[in-house]
Amino acid sequence: MQKRIYLKNPVRLLIFTLTVICLSIFFTLLFQTPASGDSFPEYATIVVAQGDSLWNIAKEYKFENQDIRDKIAEIKELNNITSDIRAGQELTIRVK
Repeated sequence: MQKRIYLKNPVRLLIFTLTVICLSIFFTLLFQTPASGDSFPEYATIVVAQGDSLWNIAKEYKFENQDIRDKIAEIKELNNITSDIRAGQELTIRVK
């Protein structure tokens, strides 16, 4: 026959359980790294010069293995561009 186990103070058990859960969540968040291994993206604002084109700007700011057409699409989306760019226009570019 098995012995029955009785809790002398159920509140202490509850407090202990909640403390362990909170510490687990804290340490999980503390040591969590971004899934891609990168930090948050960084952006720069540039002013379009006379003679600049989206192709030239994208070529200058594209990432190492990024297709230039993808960079152009990214610039268009960030700046809500539906037509050609013009000199003096400010563009937001993702640089990291």
